[in-house]
Amino acid sequence: MNVLIKAMTLALSLSLQACASITAGTTQSVAVDTTPVQQATCTLQNEKGQWSVVRTPGATTVTKAYGPLTVQCKADTGHAGSTSVSSTTGGAVFGNIIAGGIIGAAVDMGSGAAYAYPAQVLVPMATPVQPIAPAPVATLPVPTQVVCRLKKVEELRDKEWCRNAGGKVIPSAAPAVMTVAAPTSVSSPAQSMYPAPAPATPPAISPLATVGNCYLLDGRQIQATVDTCTAHKGFIGG
Repeated sequence: MNVLIKAMTLALSLSLQACASITAGTTQSVAVDTTPVQQATCTLQNEKGQWSVVRTPGATTVTKAYGPLTVQCKADTGHAGSTSVSSTTGGAVFGNIIAGGIIGAAVDMGSGAAYAYPAQVLVPMATPVQPIAPAPVATLPVPTQVVCRLKKVEELRDKEWCRNAGGKVIPSAAPAVMTVAAPTSVSSPAQSMYPAPAPATPPAISPLATVGNCYLLDGRQIQATVDTCTAHKGFIGG
């Protein structure tokens, strides 16, 4: 009698599990696409596991579950996006209730066969954030001071200002420095016995002692040294 009861119980259990596989499966195919860019790699995940789509548009087979299905995608261009879809109760579960009763429906819910995800999922991809380039630093030109002659008056002004004001830029000549060459000494046999003294270094002539063209504020031009010209508030020019 006990053997008969165990056999009947086993047969009933197998028939209830078969009911779930008759009307609905535990897996389904989900197609994934991305916009506005494609060729993205996506990962699908729920409480039953994790799956991947190598390149969009593409599809993969997932295990159905009660919880939502999360889809995360990323493209080589830097675009990325994610979305989540919820499962719905499939119509086949009601067939299992008729075929297997409440126990059959419970089997479908536990295995995931009672649920279904959307057959296609579209993932919006966000544009990657571009780094903001720093603003170029403006460099101001360094003013050049020159001797500017304007209405017979010469003074130090900026070169561009002088030209814009209608003045004349007076080129400044570098003062000449006179150098004296040391005399060449011829050594005699008597002098070779003793070291020859070092030639005396001639004194350098100061540029301030050089005479040049001196332009005075009243418009006159005279020949004077730098010291004399500066004492008269003039400027040495070419």
